[in-house]
Amino acid sequence: MTAMPTTRWTVLDRAHAALTAVTEGLTAQDLGRPTPCSDWTVAQVLQHAAGDQLAYAAAITGQGGPTENPFAPSGTLERTPEELVGPAVTAAAAAFTGVDADGTTPTPLPHGALPSALAAGAAALDAGVHAWDLAVATGRPSPLDDGLAAELLDVARQIVEPLREYGAYAAVVDPAGSADADTADVHGAVVAELLRYLGRDPLWTMSSQVTPTRIDIPQAEIDDVRERLARTTFTDQIGDDGEDGTSVGSVRELVRYWLEDFDWRALEARINAYPQVETVIDGQRVHTIHVRSGRADAIGLILTHGWPGSVVEYLDLIEPLTAAGYDVVLPSIPGFGFSGPTTERGWDNARIARAWVELMHRLGYERYGAVGNDGGSMISPEVGRLDPEHVVGVHVTQLYSFPSGDPAEMVDLTEDEQAALAHLGWFWENLGGFNVLQSQQPQTLAHALADSPSGLLGWHAQLMTDLDPEFVVANAAVYWFTGTQGSALRLYRENALAAKRAQEAGERPGPTTAPTALAQAQGDFASIRRFAERDHANIRQWTTYERGGHYAAHLETQQTAADITAFFATL
Repeated sequence: MTAMPTTRWTVLDRAHAALTAVTEGLTAQDLGRPTPCSDWTVAQVLQHAAGDQLAYAAAITGQGGPTENPFAPSGTLERTPEELVGPAVTAAAAAFTGVDADGTTPTPLPHGALPSALAAGAAALDAGVHAWDLAVATGRPSPLDDGLAAELLDVARQIVEPLREYGAYAAVVDPAGSADADTADVHGAVVAELLRYLGRDPLWTMSSQVTPTRIDIPQAEIDDVRERLARTTFTDQIGDDGEDGTSVGSVRELVRYWLEDFDWRALEARINAYPQVETVIDGQRVHTIHVRSGRADAIGLILTHGWPGSVVEYLDLIEPLTAAGYDVVLPSIPGFGFSGPTTERGWDNARIARAWVELMHRLGYERYGAVGNDGGSMISPEVGRLDPEHVVGVHVTQLYSFPSGDPAEMVDLTEDEQAALAHLGWFWENLGGFNVLQSQQPQTLAHALADSPSGLLGWHAQLMTDLDPEFVVANAAVYWFTGTQGSALRLYRENALAAKRAQEAGERPGPTTAPTALAQAQGDFASIRRFAERDHANIRQWTTYERGGHYAAHLETQQTAADITAFFATL
């Protein structure tokens, strides 16, 4: 018996590795997403891909096989994606190690037995193309490159045509239907050729489709976090005043609240009471709560949160804004919450702003406003800068404008301005450690936060003092159940790297020109108008409230809604 040729075995191994890798980290939200394959969902493609590999193993060994028809998948998974696909891939790989490369090998295909190398290629083709289906459907990078695609295309041309009669593959996609240059840029020329031959649009990830979705966290994950919280090992401390950071007493109370009082299903139901959509922009999945006011000519308001907040901080604003005649668009920042982890580098504020422009275009808004808090107060002005033809105004709760280093800027500072700078200096000296760590080594911290819900609470609580425990726990739970505890931290590093590149290139953007409003609150970051006007040339409204804190939309909802609607009513 001659061993399987290295080339074909390598191709099968690579395709199996791609399929296995893309199943890792899939969440419950992923399972219902549409894919490029036969209008199937992610769950159905998983069932089909696993079933096909089991079918190859059974054809070779005469044992086992899929438990349901791979061509009529139910879409209901009784196991995790890893538990479904892993054993199937292992079984197929083990079966092919024993075939005679010089002979023929039984297959589950209508062709029957095929030359062994071609049979292995057929199994690789199935695994590889479905790995691509799953990757693009969930916003992950393509697992195919031109080298692997060339091998699979050679196999496809030998076996696919008879299979089209059975509906296994759609008709070849005409390359005239998409720009070849764009396709090659996204996937590579050979990958694009393979995908079109298999009946897939290579630019599927670049499409403007927006699909309905909802939140449904598996009960097993809710049970798991409760078990982790109950097993928390609390650290020691000296004193209990929080001088050294979040106190043990604070974390104990938040853990107790999560275990005894917090109801994830209630929060989930509250979010699911609103329409939600998702789309893929620039290769990244974006989840959005999208609530229309019912007014035909409504201006859309895109509300952008920050960290450690989430869409939860804006839920209270939805009803007063829609009642006032504005549509609400509330997305999770890529890498945060329901948009899921980012899957490649480069998602800084500017890229997020570009994604928001595209999102509002896909949702059909000719006129819209950008509203933000915390990190959203940096992203929203960039949206106005990028899309001045459609953005009617920008409303934020902070304008992060600082001294440039020019001594002339510091002349004649008022007492209030000096106090604001002093407070900012105190903040960075005493509470700025999170920014340093997350800007330099977010991955180092991510390991702890991804494994410990109590650790996540402690890290978030440093910036959520004097807030009700329901709000603190709810925001932390969004990060936990979406697996974005670590990926959210990367935004700080991405922004730090972007700032470094700009500094090295001597680049400094000019002032924004969109009509801008500030609604800040005492006790929060104090914006300084002379610096803000340097960076934003069209400030129309500047208000400082006594109450509201850093999360004014949550703490002073009516005040915040009134300020937003009053501003946009003037535009």
